[in-house]
Amino acid sequence: MFPILRAFVIPIILAVTVYAGACEAADRAGTVTRIKGEARAASAGAPSRPLAEGAEIFAGDEVKTGTATRVEITMINDAKLTLGDNSRLVIDAYVFQPGAKKGNGALRVVKGVFRATSGKIGKLEGAPFRVGMPAATLGIRGTEFWGEVKGEGLLVALLDGKGVFLENRAGRVDVTRKGYAITIASPDAKPPAPFKLTDDQVKAALATVAW
Repeated sequence: MFPILRAFVIPIILAVTVYAGACEAADRAGTVTRIKGEARAASAGAPSRPLAEGAEIFAGDEVKTGTATRVEITMINDAKLTLGDNSRLVIDAYVFQPGAKKGNGALRVVKGVFRATSGKIGKLEGAPFRVGMPAATLGIRGTEFWGEVKGEGLLVALLDGKGVFLENRAGRVDVTRKGYAITIASPDAKPPAPFKLTDDQVKAALATVAW
C-alpha cells in the first residue's frame, strides 16, 4: 500500500472498528414498534437521534417525546411501554435471560405520562422490574399500569394484573386492585392508601396515551 493511502485508510479502519465495538458493547433494550409525532433518543455524551418505527433502544438511552406524540417501545422481554406528549424516559438497565430465569429492568420516568405492561420480566421472582420516579420507585409484579409524573409528584393507576407497589424513604404501599390509584407528592411524603378511580378518570388517563 502506498504510504499516502496508508495514512488515510488505517485511521478509517480503526474508526470503523471502534464504532462497531461500541455498538456491540451497547445492550439493546427494545425496539420502537409504533410512533406518532416526533421523538428522539440519546445516550450520555452522544448526539440525539430521531426515532422511527424499527429504531433500536439501548440501555443508557434517554427518550424524549414532543407535543402530540406517542411512542411505543417493545422491550426485549415483550414488555410494552407507551409514552405520551412531552415525556422523558431513561433506560438505566434492561437485561433478560429467559433460560436462566434472570432479568433486571430499571427505568426512570423523569416527566410526562406512560402506560406499560411488564411482560415476562415482571413474572420473575423478586419482581426485578422497577420504574423510578422523583417521588417514589414503582415495583411491578406481572401487570399493566398507567402513570403520570409532574414535578416531584406522581399518580399511578393499576389497570390489570397482580399489582404494583410504590416505595420511597417515607414508606411503601401496595396497589392490588384494578382501577385503584395512588398519588405521592414528594420523595419525603408517606405513600397514602390507594383510592378507586371513577370511570371518567380512567378514560381521561388512558386518553393521554391513546393513539
